[in-house]
Amino acid sequence: MRNKKGFTLAEVLITLGIIGVVAALTIPSLVNNYHKKQYYTQFMKARSILENAKRAYDDEDGSVSEDGSYFSPLIESMSKHNKGELITDLSKITSYEIKALNGEIFAETDYFSSDCAAPVNIMFETIDGIDFIYCSAWTGEGVMIDINGYRNKPNTYGRDIFYVDEINPEESTNLIWLGSNGTWKDGCSNPKEDDGFTCAGRLLEKGKMDY
Repeated sequence: MRNKKGFTLAEVLITLGIIGVVAALTIPSLVNNYHKKQYYTQFMKARSILENAKRAYDDEDGSVSEDGSYFSPLIESMSKHNKGELITDLSKITSYEIKALNGEIFAETDYFSSDCAAPVNIMFETIDGIDFIYCSAWTGEGVMIDINGYRNKPNTYGRDIFYVDEINPEESTNLIWLGSNGTWKDGCSNPKEDDGFTCAGRLLEKGKMDY
């Protein structure tokens, strides 16, 4: 009779060890790339929703409100054409901590009531969890977009939070995403150093999240 040969315990343990090391090295990268693809897909969906809402609003009204706002009535009109919830009292949302791309805390929990929502508190949340938040901050009037909702992390500029504004709402027909026309290079070139505030422009130029 021929002797049947098999693997020794040591050989099996060594093989499993090698597999474990390879998995530890590759799985985080695969997961990270998967998340980036998800963020990009959701960003493009949010962009489409906002641009379609703007076209519909311009066709119906497109006017600037009494307080000088264009984007707050735009967000309000989104509820007429999209399934979701229009929220006008953002004071109840008190646990929204926003981070910069480099990991630093960008804004604390009362972000809506202090830095980003004066003088109007208004947000539209789509049925699949994209938040369009009226924002009047240091950049001027615009819309902050959280593509997976304020309740879900990472709540980081350049990952799941982006910003759009418009130079002249009464004359311009295009939404201006922060970082467009190459200006993303100041704020979205080095993830370890930049705040990510202009990353929307990079996504639109590159067609992917490559940072």
